[in-house]
Amino acid sequence: CVACDRGKYQPSTGQSGCGNCPTGQYADQTAQSACKICGKGTYQGSTGQTFCYNCDPGKYQGSTGASSCINCATGTVAPSAKAYACSACNTGKYWVSTTTCTDCPQREYQDQTGQTSCKDCSVGYYNDDLGQATCKACPAGKYQALTRQLNCNNCQVAKYQNQPGKSSCKVSH
Repeated sequence: CVACDRGKYQPSTGQSGCGNCPTGQYADQTAQSACKICGKGTYQGSTGQTFCYNCDPGKYQGSTGASSCINCATGTVAPSAKAYACSACNTGKYWVSTTTCTDCPQREYQDQTGQTSCKDCSVGYYNDDLGQATCKACPAGKYQALTRQLNCNNCQVAKYQNQPGKSSCKVSH
């Protein structure tokens, strides 16, 4: 008998030939009676192989014995190789690519996961920080009449605002 080469197997004794390991499997040693199955996060797309490839960043494989990896969907990422799954971009961030979520810039926010852009802060609100899930309400005594702002304005002389999150001040009587 001749031992099967790496990448091949023979489950029965006394046989004259060896078979190639199928896709999604491998044999990293000689004389194997069965092939090993590629684990989650890995794949092998060819027969008769001696190893499995790791899924590249931005791709995943949640099953064993796979012949390929799957691209992460829009709004989800796999920043590292050998991912079992992709995860949604967190609140305060937006999706740039299958490997990257980025903080929302100042003046914007994102209160939902897996989004491809951030939202502008509304009138009466502002945001002076990166990566925020909400905007800050202008405090009482201040206002903001414009969207997408870094700060709030003080009420002018003879005007007031006793409520937070407002777009204007009231005239004093």
